[in-house]
Formats: sequence, structure tokens, C-alpha cells
Amino acid sequence: MDNSKNLATADPVAAVLEARSVALVGASPRPGSLGARMIEEVAKSPSRPRTYLVNPRYAEIGGSRCYPGLAGLPEPVDLALLAVPDAALEEQVRAAAPARRSSSAPPWTRRDSSAPDRDRLRD
Repeated sequence: MDNSKNLATADPVAAVLEARSVALVGASPRPGSLGARMIEEVAKSPSRPRTYLVNPRYAEIGGSRCYPGLAGLPEPVDLALLAVPDAALEEQVRAAAPARRSSSAPPWTRRDSSAPDRDRLRD
């Protein structure tokens, strides 16, 4: 597999499955929460991506460093998974744009997207 390809312009499923670095925004130590489930599922990934936990409430989760925000990550990421309340979603989507490795537009900002906030988030 050619790891130098631009994952964001490839098949969206491949972009998720082949991500080499992943930010888990809203990571949580609370058993059963979506934030905890994300950590568990990414840890099972056969691709073993570099994983960055993001949540300003915690310094670490399960022995792994937890970053207060995407801007503080040590590298741009291939994929950001968001498990945040609706009220924080737009802010986190905007924060994810400069933190990603690729400069191509994410799927929800494409002109053919039917997402109601597409035009606002594309800006």
C-alpha cells in the first residue's frame, strides 16, 4: 500500500480504514460513552494508527496523553473522529480543518452534499 497517497481524495471508506493518524475528539474514560467506545475501536484497528486523544477535561486517559484541543497535536492527522455534544460540533469541525494532513475538502463540504449546514461549514 502506498502510504503517500492523499487519503482524503481517495474512497471515503478507505480514508477511514487506512488513516495513519487519528484524533479522537471527545475521548472519555467513562465506560459505555461514545468517547470511550472510540478509543476501544481504534485500538482494535489492524492498521494501528497513531492515536491522539483530545478532551480538555483530562490530562490523560488510560495512561495515554490527552490533548486539550486539535491545535496542540504534534502532527496533522489523517482523520478526526468527533464525539462531542451538538453545541460543540461546529466549533470542533472548524478546528479539525487546519489539523488535518490533507488540504482537500471533507465530504460534508462538497457541493453535492445535502447537509443543512454545508454552506456555513464550507467557509
